[in-house]
This record gives sequence, structure tokens and C-alpha cells, in this order.
Amino acid sequence: MPIGGRFPLVLDGKEVGALRLRGLFAFLTVAALLSALPPALGALRELPGASAPLFTSYRQIPGVTDEERAAIEALQSRVDVFTYGILTGTEAFIAEDGNVGGFARLFCEWMSELFGIPFEPRLYEWSDLVAGLEDGSVDFTGELTADEGRTNPADPAVKPYYMTDAIAERALVMIRLYGGTPLFDIMAARAPRYAFFGGTTTINAVAAATPGPYESVYIDSYEEAHALLVSGAIDAYIGENTDEAGFDIYGDTVTEMYYPLVYTPVSLSTKNPDLRPVISVMQKALYGGADRHLTELYNAGEYEYKKHKLFTRFTAGELAYLRDAGAVGVAAEYDNYPMSFYNAYDKEFQGIAIDVMREITAFTGLAFELHNDSSAEWVDILAMLERGEAAMITELIRTPEREGRFLWPESSILTDYYALLSKTEYRNIRANEILYMTVGIVDGYAQAEVFRNWFPDHKHTVTYDNYASAFGALGRGEIELVMASQNQLLVQTNYHELPDYKANIVFDYPFDSTFGFNINEGTLCAVIDKTLRAVDTKSIAEQWTRKTYDYRVKLAQTQRLWLAGASALLLCVVGLLVYIFRKKRHEGKRLQTLVDERTTELEAQKEEARAANASKSIFLATMSHEIRTPMTAIIGMTAIGIKTSDIARKDYALAKIESSSQHLMGVINDILDMSKIEAHKLELSETEFEFEGLLQRAMDLIAPRAEEKRQRLTRDTDAAIPPVLIGDDQHLAQVITNFLSNAVKFTPEEGSVTLGARLLGEEGGVCVLRVWVTDTGIGITPEEQDRLFRSYEQARADTSRKYGGTGLGLAISKSIIELMGGHVELESAPGEGSTFAFTFKARRGAEGASTFTKTLGNEGAGEVFEGCRILLAEDVDINREIVLAIAEPLLLKVDCVENGAQALIMFERAPEDYDMILMDLQMPQMDGFEATRRIRALECEKAKTVPIIAMTANVFREDIEKCLETGMNGHIGKPFDPGEFFEALRRFL
Repeated sequence: MPIGGRFPLVLDGKEVGALRLRGLFAFLTVAALLSALPPALGALRELPGASAPLFTSYRQIPGVTDEERAAIEALQSRVDVFTYGILTGTEAFIAEDGNVGGFARLFCEWMSELFGIPFEPRLYEWSDLVAGLEDGSVDFTGELTADEGRTNPADPAVKPYYMTDAIAERALVMIRLYGGTPLFDIMAARAPRYAFFGGTTTINAVAAATPGPYESVYIDSYEEAHALLVSGAIDAYIGENTDEAGFDIYGDTVTEMYYPLVYTPVSLSTKNPDLRPVISVMQKALYGGADRHLTELYNAGEYEYKKHKLFTRFTAGELAYLRDAGAVGVAAEYDNYPMSFYNAYDKEFQGIAIDVMREITAFTGLAFELHNDSSAEWVDILAMLERGEAAMITELIRTPEREGRFLWPESSILTDYYALLSKTEYRNIRANEILYMTVGIVDGYAQAEVFRNWFPDHKHTVTYDNYASAFGALGRGEIELVMASQNQLLVQTNYHELPDYKANIVFDYPFDSTFGFNINEGTLCAVIDKTLRAVDTKSIAEQWTRKTYDYRVKLAQTQRLWLAGASALLLCVVGLLVYIFRKKRHEGKRLQTLVDERTTELEAQKEEARAANASKSIFLATMSHEIRTPMTAIIGMTAIGIKTSDIARKDYALAKIESSSQHLMGVINDILDMSKIEAHKLELSETEFEFEGLLQRAMDLIAPRAEEKRQRLTRDTDAAIPPVLIGDDQHLAQVITNFLSNAVKFTPEEGSVTLGARLLGEEGGVCVLRVWVTDTGIGITPEEQDRLFRSYEQARADTSRKYGGTGLGLAISKSIIELMGGHVELESAPGEGSTFAFTFKARRGAEGASTFTKTLGNEGAGEVFEGCRILLAEDVDINREIVLAIAEPLLLKVDCVENGAQALIMFERAPEDYDMILMDLQMPQMDGFEATRRIRALECEKAKTVPIIAMTANVFREDIEKCLETGMNGHIGKPFDPGEFFEALRRFL
């Protein structure tokens, strides 16, 4: 029975977009087809399906020989149909029309088109499939993994299998009871118990990939595995993703990807030597790029199975509801990022809930219709839901007060935490202070209800109608905190781009975000609850929670206005010149030449301005992303670390904060280096260093990332290179590390990266060396190579999005190498890897010269400075805390003051008490420069000799020189580097 529906967005009574659906209802499933997308509901996640194949005939495949074409034509003349044998699973199942469905069907349809011979998928038991391949009743299968024993048997009497490379990659999965204890909690208490089929090779892959301990239980059937899950004897079954079908008949399990990801490749295989031409041609199709189409077919087949499984779980009443349902009325919030919100720039509703509803439409054929406009407040749309004017709402938090008034599905979309938000600069408060703080709450929201239940005697609450008003009051200082959630912080930081808010207190009290339903919509609630288990809500939620807005549309509009103004100005100038030409005709040729030259010049300037503006805009957008990404991780992990009491989880959060901080520092350093280069202020320093050690430290820094990608990292060094050189080792290491980092980044897993160095010549003690980094990566086209070393640009427009990076590293490296008297070379071709090389000059150092090698992570290990006292002048609390924490294990005494005036007073009172002064530069009342000058001007002898070390974020050479000119003895940059601090202690104490 045909059904149909619409998904329009209504604004001020006018329909501005609609999704039209047509579907054919069969015994247990709906095949819903999308014919038009609604521009008013945001970007629709691509529905599963395959694009047009690269090859539609074996004749199009590169490398197919005349002999192979003749063999295929011979098969076409004598074969009516090929039998493709497959086991029952997620790749092949009996669909509602009685035929085989899933990837097996889609693969056979494509193979039929490719070779002009029908491929028919048939289901077998394993023993029957193997026997059929032996006796020829089964022509092909996609169940075998290629190995030497199958393709080249040692016994010539055994017929070999003829096999292609992988036509599909089956992922390992974990199958658990739905709603069971999370594995993370189990592993915290004991070793988990995993079930495997007896004799499977899966256990070898799991043993190699699983870091922690676990117990293995061997089973003979899915029934046995399910019974063990129900009894609690095992925590999960681990197998290939196709095994999911063996458990789906029970309806109480959930399938999750096994991490780290492990894949089992399966090949197109046959034992019939007459069919070798099909295998050979198919292998060439894989070489030619058909594997991408096969991946799309596999994903489409998985989607078919999910849909099939979903409809087997619907009751007769639910199926009848789907058959007869009209458009479902939906109420959506306009300011509830990331669940649902109205994007005024894109002029559409967007968010997690909107994308999830689209997935529900694709699975079930249900049509949805928004019943409110983009300005409806929360109290109004909640009233619409309760009165039945809308059947469901995009998010409704479950609370005791709402029980009995609404319905909720059991499946959640997103987990959130209640939180008290404040301005970033506001001090961190403790829970017992909440009663005395001024807190803003928003009426009608669950957060307000929860706050009143938790703090019934709170006397300093201020009630608002919406969060916009509450945060406006917070920004003006009228209140100190807003009761909200962590997601509401994302609204401010990610969507509104207001970074000056933080989660001051995150309550260890999670709540599930999901749809809410009118009390009379029990069937609709049940249908959507079951469908949510088929939708990948986690991926949808993660895409939105990680998203930040840079409003490039607005930026592009501004750029267009600028270009329009420039064009108008150009036309005015040309018109003026033409007028002058006509008024002074006797100047003729000279004026005409002037007009032409000026017009050409203006056109060139206009193009240069446009290109520069576009380049800078892209760079700023990239910088925004590169800075916000680690900042988001730092803010999020800080909140997690604060609220958790689990030491392992806290350590995990701190490790993530550290790595994100290092990444952020790298981005800032790139920007500073580029600023120095463009201002012609980058200068090289000279020191003796061991060249071999420098190369090894660069490789050690990159090695962990190479190991993650299972890459081979090697070194090829010329023995003729002097062991000790004189030059700028830090900038040289920066260039080598940059080249190595890029090579590892752009080289796929199991590739190789080689670092090499050669001595090209030596004259008068000055050596010319060549260093190169060769990889087996993605390669670079000649067009991309032209712009690779330009500032603010990367080889491809999507490089930053795919691989990260600022686009400054190579430009900085090129400038450094040119300052060293060398040049940069590049050899590369797409798909063939790249070689980045450079030459540089350095003087030969003395043989056996001692050099200082810094060991990361061990600064100050074992050293003490007992009896020493330093005076720290620093106005920022956190910086003082850092110095005190580092000084404590060194038995170093530290007296702290908050400005230069206090430092002067403290030192003048007891100059002999202090062995060193750490001096910030920018402080209230008296800065570090003035304080240093006054200390040096004191009468006592200690004032002339006490070491004064600048500790500041001003790190340019001119800043360091100014510190020394003022009378300081050294300089430590911020962010605070413990290594620099220890080095200063060693030097001056």
C-alpha cells in the first residue's frame, strides 16, 4: 500500500521547503526513496547508497588483454548464470520479497552488469559452500581470505583457489546485551570475559591489539554465546561484523565496533580454472579504483540489513501506524544548540535532532513537519506538545515533575551534565558556596526544576524567560552564575563564538537528551525508540559537539562588497582617464598609452588584492580551527578532570590537556616565526652541536606517530660528515622535524619514511651538507608544488581539514634554510611519494667537543637547591602556583609578590635573603623593567650582583635584548618551560 508524506518548514505561515517521500509498504519493510531535499532543515547526512560505478563493462578496465576479452566472450556464449555462494549474515539475508538482500545482492548486480553474465547469490552452510566450490556447483564466493595455502598449495594434487585482493573488509565487532554494564566499568573492576568461536583466527587479532588482560571463552554456536551473555558468564562476543545477524533474532543485543580497529579482508574466489579470466579481470578492476565503489556497495548493503532488522522488530500495530501515518507534527527549539537551533546565517533549523529525524525518515518513511517558527519560546513549544498541537519535541529532559505528562523513548541521543556556568575570569567556586551566589535560572527548563530541588533554600536566584536574557545578565555582571548544562556552554563558545564563558561547576549528574512525546503518542514513541537503535546517533552527536562556527558566509559577503567597491573605483578611474583623453586629444598616443598602462596596473593590483585577501581569509579560518580545536579539548578535558574522582580518568584528562597544549604552543610558535620572517627579524645563532645526535632526536620525536601508523622509519647518514658542527642547531632541528612530521602525516599506514644526510663539500672549514626526507606518501602534483612553500597556503584547499596544520611550516623552513646559505628542493609525483631536501652551510667544530643534550621529561631530576631562596614577582595566580609546584621538590624556598613595587620593598628590606629574583615584565603599579632599574640602583652590594631573570610572554629577540639592557641576567619565556627554569637555576645558583 503506497504511503507518502512531507517534511516542510513553516516560518510565519509560509512553507519554505519540503522533503517529498514515496515508499512501497511490503510485509515487514518500507523502501523509502528521497526525491527532493528540504533546504530549510540543514545539511542532510548522505543516505547510504553507492554512486555510479567507475566501470560498467569489463572492456573499460585498464590493462585487460585481448586474451582475457576473448575468454570472457567465450564464457558469455556458454554460461547462463554464475552461482555466487555466501553464508547467511549481515552481507546476505532473505529479504521480504524472498530474494537474497544486502551487499551480496548489490555485488552480484554490479558483477552481472560488468561481465554481461548473471551472477546469482545463494545462501549456504559452510560445509556445503566448501563442497560446492570443490565440485563446481558453486562458481564464486566472497567468504574466503587470501593466503598462501589457498593460492599456492604445496601439494600440486590439490586444486588451488583463484582469488582477487579484498572485495570487502570485515570489521571485528563486540556484541553485548543491550543496556548492560559498560565495558569501561567492567575493566575498572576486573578482566572482561570475551567469547570466541573455537578455532577462529579472530582471537589472534584480538590478542595482538588488546593492551589489557581478558579471559577467553570458546563457544560452538550463536545460541551458546547468547545464553552466556544472558547469564553473565561472558561480557561480550567478539567476531566479524557479519556475525551480528546470528544475534539479532533475540532482539536484546547491541553491536559495537572493536577498538583498535581490526579488519578481515575477503576475496572473490573460485576453484574452477575456467573462471580464472573473471578473477584476473576483477583484480585489474581493483587496481583501477573499483575498491571505492565496492566500499560504497558494502555500506549500502549494511544499511539494507539494518532496515530489514528494524522492521522485523516492529509489532503489527506499529507497522499499521507506519502504513497509515500522516506527517508527524514536531516542535523544535530555536536556541538549543547542538540539539536543535535556528541558524540565522543559513536561514534553517539545524542540529542533532534534525539530522536524527532525517535518518528516521530514511529508515521508516515517516514524514515530519515543524509546527513552530524560528522565534517560538520554550514555554510556548512545550505547551504545544502538551496540548497535542505537536506530537513530539526535539528535546525533553525527563524529570519527576514531567512524569505522567509526557512520554520518552528508552534510547538516548546525547548524554549531558548539569553545570553552573560563569565568566571565564570569574574565580572557581566550591559547592558549599553556591547557596550564597547570585544564580540565574530559566523558567520552564529542567535545569531550573533540578536547581530548585537541589537548593530549595537558595535566596539569590534570578529568573529569566530564556537563556539569551540569562547570559546577557551574566555578561553585564548582574548575576554570578547561570544554571544550565555543558551543552549550553557549547552554545556560547562553539555557536555564538563567545569564548569568555566556562563551566565553573559540572555536577556529576548526567542526564539523557532525547525526544519527548505527547502523552497520547505511545505508538509513535515506540516506533522511534526502536529506530533510534538503528541510527548512528553517536556519530551525529559528535559531529555537532565538535563543530565550531567561523561565519565564512558573512566574511564572503564582506569580501564581495570590498571587491565591488574596488571595481567601482576602477571604473571611475578609467572613466576619468577617458574624459581627460577626450579633453586633450592633442596628447593622443601618449595619454592613450598612459590609460592602458594605468588600467593594466589597476587590474593587476585588484587581482593581487583579491588573491591576498582570499589567502589571508583562508589562513585566518585555518588558524581559528587550529587554535579552537586544542582549546576545545583543553576546556572539555579540564571539566572532565575536575568532576571525576577516578584517578585513571583524571590522568587521562591531564594527558589530553598536555598534548593539546603542546599542539596549541606549536601553532603559536609557527605564527610568531612567520611574523619574525615577514618583519626580517629572524636571526640565527651559533653553537657547537653533535649533528648525529640532532638527527636522532628529530627521529625520536616523530617515532611515536610513525609507530601508530606502523610505518618504517630509517636513517641514511654519510660517515664523512664531521661529528661536531657549528651553527643554529635549534632552527636546523625545527626544519628537519617539520619535514619528518609532514612525511609521516601524508604517508599511509605501513609506508616508509627515510631521513638522509650527505656531505657535499668543504672549503675553509665551512661544510656544505644536504639533508633529505623521502616518503611513500600521497605525492604532490606539479601545480600543488608551485604554491607549497608560500606563506598561509597549503598544497590543497582541504589539507588542513583532512590532516591538520597551519600551512606555515614549509614557508618557515624555506626561510630558515635560505638564511643558512642553502636552498630547498622537492621531487614528487601523485601516488609515488615525495622527497624534500635542502642544503645548508655550517662550520666544522672541534673533534670531541662537549655538547649539552637536553633530556625531555627529566629536567631537574634528582637536583635540589636546599638553602636557596628566590623572590618571585608575578601578578597571575596560576603562574605563581606553577613555579611553587616546580620548586617544592627541589627544596627551593620562594617568596611571592604581585607587582614590581612589592618586589622592590621585599628586596630592600632583606637583600641578603635572596639568591635570585624572577621578574614578570607586565605588572600593575610597577612593571618589571622599572623594578629592575630601581633594584640595581640601591646602595647595597647585593643589588648589583643578585641574578634577575625575566619571566614573560614577550619572546622576540628585541624583548630579550631590552631585558638585558635594563640590567636583567636572563630570560624565561611563557608558557612556562620547566627546562628553561632548571637551566637558569643551574647557571645562577
